[in-house]
Amino acid sequence: MTESFEAEPLLCESWDTEDGKVFHFRVREDVRFHNGSRLTPEDVAASLNRARESAAYASRLRHVLAAYVLEGVLFIELDRVNQNLPLLLDVPVLQNGGRDVDPVGTGPYTYAEGGGAVFLRAFDRWHGASELPMDRIYLQNVEGSELISAFDAGVVDLAVSSRAEMNHLEFYGNTETRYQDETLFFFLGVNRDAPFLAERNRRVVLSSALDRGRYCEEVTGGVPVTLPLHPAASFYSADYDPFTIRPADLEAARILYQVEDYDGDGWLDYINGNIAAVDSIYLRLVVNKENPVKTELAHAIQAQLAEAGFRIRVRELAWEDYLSALENRNYDLFLGEIRLTADFDLNALLGLEGSANYCVYDPELQNRIDSFNHARAEDKPDAAASLYSYIAEELPIFSLLFARRTITTHRETVTGMSPAPHDIFNHIENWTVNLK
Repeated sequence: MTESFEAEPLLCESWDTEDGKVFHFRVREDVRFHNGSRLTPEDVAASLNRARESAAYASRLRHVLAAYVLEGVLFIELDRVNQNLPLLLDVPVLQNGGRDVDPVGTGPYTYAEGGGAVFLRAFDRWHGASELPMDRIYLQNVEGSELISAFDAGVVDLAVSSRAEMNHLEFYGNTETRYQDETLFFFLGVNRDAPFLAERNRRVVLSSALDRGRYCEEVTGGVPVTLPLHPAASFYSADYDPFTIRPADLEAARILYQVEDYDGDGWLDYINGNIAAVDSIYLRLVVNKENPVKTELAHAIQAQLAEAGFRIRVRELAWEDYLSALENRNYDLFLGEIRLTADFDLNALLGLEGSANYCVYDPELQNRIDSFNHARAEDKPDAAASLYSYIAEELPIFSLLFARRTITTHRETVTGMSPAPHDIFNHIENWTVNLK
């Protein structure tokens, strides 16, 4: 996968599909496993079928019915249309019939041990072996805060962390920082049965009041967004969301949509059309207290919205109580996260039967999700515009941010890095490494 979330051929020469349900892949004939054996389509089929049964890949491959080989061509059959299937296939390809311990792969480096050290050794039959930056990459097993000491001492030269994860570490000194985009998505679920949130214009006002950049800066790092689509995606367009109100225009919009401090107590109120009366805005934000990053983020949202005049109460709940609150819609807002697949299929998040959907029932939205998944490459921009502009207008959720990983190296140690989602070592053959 490229940095712009596009599928990139690696072990295959090409692929095609007529209907988005049956794909044909032509596997390269010049790829060798680390034991010297040639990669075959049967190896790839066996690896995909194995991945379908693994905890790491079963979810993303759950719509794969079969992977098999006919006349030297790899076939993959799906139980529903998804023109973006190749984006889901960055899975380990191992030699068919190999061992579970020390399995044989095809990558630029192979696992090795010797002289009391554990390292990755350059594979001399890899297609770009002559361009690899190092003959050996030594591996160090360092845990927790000891990693900081090891990095400072030069025992470790590259470290990866994320402020959105509970084990985040900060590295200081003479360092360089790069970022790896990912699809871990944070959002606020919206109970549209709650009186204030029932009206679309009031949802627009509240969503526009969220200072997403501030949350990224103070809590999670990452990329602020108003839609469940990463800005790095090749088909992303800022035009998908013409509805979010600019900070300079927010006060005028509040007045227009009758969200003001009518009683002079310093907090915003609204005109409840159902009873033709002024009601106070008082919203409950539910969060899982077992995740300190999400708890901190929930309180940051509460504090920032309080500055904007919105009264929010954070309810920190244990996991089971949190799930119960979501299932029983005992919330106004909930702080959620989901790792979207790289094809940005929103079925799990917003589909009618989505596993992470606790707040949306919208058949029209489902139709647009399906149309996006069915769209060929040339039709994807139009399908994306239809889907995401509808989400921006209806606001079934409030998108907050995508997390991203921080890659820290000692200054001038590595140049030419281009980390891609799921692959820090993307195009390692373009790296230059200087350990002096």
